[in-house]
Amino acid sequence: MAITINGSGTITGVSAGGLPDNCITADDLATTLDLSGNTITLPSGTGGKVLGYKRIFDGAGTNVTVANTWVNIACSDVNYTVVGDNSTFIYSLNLNKESDWTLPANSAHRVKYSLNGATATVLTYMYGDSGSNDEAGERLTSINVMIPSSIGASAGDSLVVEVDFIQNSSQSSYFNQVIYTTQIASGDFKANGYIMELA
Repeated sequence: MAITINGSGTITGVSAGGLPDNCITADDLATTLDLSGNTITLPSGTGGKVLGYKRIFDGAGTNVTVANTWVNIACSDVNYTVVGDNSTFIYSLNLNKESDWTLPANSAHRVKYSLNGATATVLTYMYGDSGSNDEAGERLTSINVMIPSSIGASAGDSLVVEVDFIQNSSQSSYFNQVIYTTQIASGDFKANGYIMELA
């Protein structure tokens, strides 16, 4: 096809890939590119590509009053449908914890995942709570874990991630709830986080 320079300032007849390499620089591109409705394909083998994302924003409250028993923190749960094969997953969560302890105690939490119904623990670690009368008390708890590609997730699989809590006392621990501050109602706190899938 012949290349035509039109009087309107346009050029026709240039086939895809017909321009010499490196002849277009970043300065030649528009400041804003509208790629809506298009698909961008990255080179194969490029790690770190985001395949999927789901936000966690939940106000469900959990009150733990038993000792030496793992209890699920309801606001931490996320059910995610896997996009790719053998992906890595990042789980991140911030939530409020408050305790009503009058005696020293210790506690821990663990992050678990269930892939198509098969459950495994990713991480377990201790809190530093040991004071009485909740001196350590009200706090923002941050949880960040990586679920490795070795779990073998495939596109379409159901991946459920949750946080469980355990304490060595039957005193009360509250998540997404308050017990002392009347200006903030239970339910005003929201667990805020996400799960992200990476290639």
